[in-house]
Amino acid sequence: MNKILFIIGSLNRGGAERVVSILANHYAKKNWHVGICVLLDNKIGYELESVIKIFDLCSDPIKLDLVIRVVIYCPDIFMPRNACAYTV
Repeated sequence: MNKILFIIGSLNRGGAERVVSILANHYAKKNWHVGICVLLDNKIGYELESVIKIFDLCSDPIKLDLVIRVVIYCPDIFMPRNACAYTV
């Protein structure tokens, strides 16, 4: 089964947040494992499928600090050199 993880500041109302919610719902309906990692604000302004897993790092500063350090010091974990990325 395919997996996808979206990383975004919040899911409160906004353009990028709407796009992430649409994409997440689309993939969830196609039986993908879908996760959304929220970094700054845990309010959800859009309907999401019940199977979508939300990772709330904004309420845990230790986890958020760890993610920031990994992104800074090990960027290839999130974006291997031969991968294609889409930013929202």
